[in-house]
Amino acid sequence: MCEDDLTPLTSTLGAGWSKNLEPYQWAQVVNGKRVTWNSRCGEDTGRADRVGTAIVVKGR
Repeated sequence: MCEDDLTPLTSTLGAGWSKNLEPYQWAQVVNGKRVTWNSRCGEDTGRADRVGTAIVVKGR
């Protein structure tokens, strides 16, 4: 799920809902160091928000 879509979703669901996003990441070795980046929604020229696994739960 794209991160920027979570807020409208929880607003639509109503009170008592909470959200969390665990972003997908990828890594590459650059100059001998492992560098990690968050994956983005869409292409490089498109959305800049992160994509990942969303957890949406309702409290008691």
